[in-house]
Amino acid sequence: MLLPSRTQKFVDLINETHIQAVSIDYLLKKYKISFPTLERFVNELDKIIYPSYFILTTKELSLCLSRHHSSDSCIAKILQNSFEYNLLIKIFFNETYTISSLSEALFVSESTVKRTMKDINLNLTPLNFKISTKPLRVNGDETKLRHFFIIIIKEMYGLENLPFKKEDLDFIKDFYKQFHSIFGLPYSQQDLLNYQLFSLVALQRELNGHTISTPSKIVEERKALIDSISLDYPNVESNHYKGVPLCKIFYFLLSDGFYTPIKALNSTDSFTNQIHNFIEEIEYIFLYSYSEENKNIITKKIHEIVFGYLSMPDHYHTANNYYEKFFYHNDFFIEKMNSIFKLIFEKNFPNASQNSMYMLFFTMIVETDQLLSSFMKNIEPTKILIYFNFDPTFNLYIKNKLELTLSGKNEISILTGEHSFENIDVFFRNYDIIITNHFFDDFPSFENIITVSHFLSKTDNEKIKQMNDKITKEKFNRMSDEMYERANELIKPL
Repeated sequence: MLLPSRTQKFVDLINETHIQAVSIDYLLKKYKISFPTLERFVNELDKIIYPSYFILTTKELSLCLSRHHSSDSCIAKILQNSFEYNLLIKIFFNETYTISSLSEALFVSESTVKRTMKDINLNLTPLNFKISTKPLRVNGDETKLRHFFIIIIKEMYGLENLPFKKEDLDFIKDFYKQFHSIFGLPYSQQDLLNYQLFSLVALQRELNGHTISTPSKIVEERKALIDSISLDYPNVESNHYKGVPLCKIFYFLLSDGFYTPIKALNSTDSFTNQIHNFIEEIEYIFLYSYSEENKNIITKKIHEIVFGYLSMPDHYHTANNYYEKFFYHNDFFIEKMNSIFKLIFEKNFPNASQNSMYMLFFTMIVETDQLLSSFMKNIEPTKILIYFNFDPTFNLYIKNKLELTLSGKNEISILTGEHSFENIDVFFRNYDIIITNHFFDDFPSFENIITVSHFLSKTDNEKIKQMNDKITKEKFNRMSDEMYERANELIKPL
């Protein structure tokens, strides 16, 4: 993080409270501040994130998000208010500044600019980045620097409000449409927004004189495809836009070292062997089998995240920590999902950062084909028995109603024929839930009975849903325990 301690606390307070209220004692001890100081922080922060606001009592602090706000948008407001982030963005868009002209643009003294750049450089040192002053620019590994600016811009503005010129955004959109049309690729708004961010960060860095070399025969093949797209657009001439070659702007479409192609991943390479072993163990533990196409996509992603340009050391923390939040706070079908993944990740990639683990966990959860459906196939359905003794058609009505309203995987039966509730305990063992209007003389030992009248009230429906969810969760937890056991077996020393 590039923020001074005060602004850092603002971001931390959003991250601490956006899920649930936090105790005042905890905050005062963590930040080593007094209650009046916390109160001043909260009042100042309220002005920045308005119309969202904090509720501060003597016992706890909670965040009340406006209907159109999320924690992300609150953090974006804080970052837009940050002098450090604004200084970096100024340099990103214009490397012709001098210290004097930059101080004028930011309405501060030259000494403030120099002091702030010194502080930022201390934070950038672990990443091997540096703001130099003669000339004024940000230097470092160009591939990782572009990723760095992509993160900063996304956190400050979101993908819908990128701080680039409309003509540049429109140009990328036009290229995107043509490129996807030529290759028969589906149009995606989410894809386009990321496309614009990646491309325009590349364009700006190229305009500033920072380039990425793209050698190799594979690159030339893809370059020829990009150059073949005919664009009747202002500022486009001879496969260049604003003087920058199209293949430089859309470098992320090239199969160079930035996005390592599958066919360039040597099967004898130690990195690739680690990846293949990791995927095999994931398949074994989670009872999942990747298609060849999906496995290729995941292999490439793992390579980029663990060994490539997307890897970020643990001492670099983004303001939002999107992937870390997903790892710890996303609601999964299976308990211990993240713990199981962590065991196998650390076994196969012992030198990788936790940041890489968080990002890879997100990627593998959302980009694995039908992963959640696969989990559902591996659990037994919840067996529900319906028995209303006054009308057979009412049984059918309730069965149809439950089929439409219950979540999860259910097998709903109606008591028919010569079956009865005689020998109740033995009979009930075959079902997870029983819904009936039967009169019981003694309460049966079977707990999951819902006894109703000649109708299902809202309360009855809620009881059924809660019991069904509880039983489904228990089935997932049993599967989770089995997965955890398999993972622990794999990490045991030979």
